[in-house]
Amino acid sequence: PNRFVMELKLHGKPVQAYIPNTGRLSEFMIPGQKFYLTRRQLPKFKYQVIGSEYQGHYVFLDTVKINRIFYKLLTEGCLTEFGSNLKVSSEIRLGSSRYDFLLTNLDKTRTIIEVKSCTLCHDGIAMFPDAPTARGSRHLSGLEQLALQGYRVYNVFLICHETAERFRPNCHTDPVYCRTLLKSPSIFLKAFSLKFRDPVTVDLQQTREVPVELPVQTVQELDRGSYLLVLKNFTDQEIAIGKMGKIRFPEGYYIYAGSALNGLEKRIKRHQRLQKKQHWHIDYLIPHHMQVIGILPVKNPKPLEQELAEEIAQIARDSVKGFGAGDSKLDSHLFYFADSPIRISRFWDIVLKYRNRR
Repeated sequence: PNRFVMELKLHGKPVQAYIPNTGRLSEFMIPGQKFYLTRRQLPKFKYQVIGSEYQGHYVFLDTVKINRIFYKLLTEGCLTEFGSNLKVSSEIRLGSSRYDFLLTNLDKTRTIIEVKSCTLCHDGIAMFPDAPTARGSRHLSGLEQLALQGYRVYNVFLICHETAERFRPNCHTDPVYCRTLLKSPSIFLKAFSLKFRDPVTVDLQQTREVPVELPVQTVQELDRGSYLLVLKNFTDQEIAIGKMGKIRFPEGYYIYAGSALNGLEKRIKRHQRLQKKQHWHIDYLIPHHMQVIGILPVKNPKPLEQELAEEIAQIARDSVKGFGAGDSKLDSHLFYFADSPIRISRFWDIVLKYRNRR
């Protein structure tokens, strides 16, 4: 119901649990997904979500504890790249922002570290953030300024999934964060994969550094790619679609596959406008006949729209022949689902597969 509360079934009975994680966690929000809880001594929520499983491994979801884990990694000598004989201070306020750690070594070198918890990891590719983070972008700008003042600055990502082999900033979900990162060359990026023996026990000695890859090299490349629109149709209705004429659209959900290899963000904003010229088939559906409930960009300069549509077609119940397919080899780029596709694990497999493509 909101970003701090989950509704679950415990022994067959509905419960609400507090979740200390502001991410969307979309790939976990699937019927039947298992979550791990602890009890809380607070009146509003008796339970707290601490973890889940993904692709056969534990994933730790309690972001509040991440700094504690990083502190133990530092003080128990598991992260030697930051030096030895360190004085570690936490929650340091510099200027208008607060940063997670200040490290001082014997030669008085001052190192600022901002730690981020990464829970999104699919097929070995970890990405952060999984939801737009204005705070994260603000911290990047602050770190860059601190570097100019003589600090050594790091943005460290702790990946709560042991299968991570590579880390990438998530330009699909938060292009502002990635744009800020590309404009911050003085910030050192480090990513470490954590191994959990059980839902709450991290094996500190098994922590591995994984390489950090920038998803794109230039700011311009952030604005190219394909996208999926998830639409909700609240009632059976006939809608006139340009030269296609009237088409009956059953109540349910639809996914539209499109692309804009130049100006992707502008195209997505256009789809959200209330007033616009009816140019493409999709313009006849939104916003007046159907509601957009999901916009999923896939930032990639390669033309992936048709491949995306082909895979969505395999999990859809039906399609609207001729819709949005004027320059495509496919019969349609609009696909029908009786139930919400964002609650289907195969849908997220497709989305994350293409977001992982280079």
